[in-house]
Amino acid sequence: MNLVSVETESLKYGSPALFTAIPAKYTEYATSGLQVEVKPGANENVNFDLKP
Repeated sequence: MNLVSVETESLKYGSPALFTAIPAKYTEYATSGLQVEVKPGANENVNFDLKP
């Protein structure tokens, strides 16, 4: 398993229409609680249910 963090702040400036605010806990591996198994090949459409 790999720990995951999610960052959306850069979209505020690069692509404002795509920006969505997320809770700060998801921006750090240590606090996100998110994990994903990465397999050889394509790993597209990995979705996480980000709760407040």
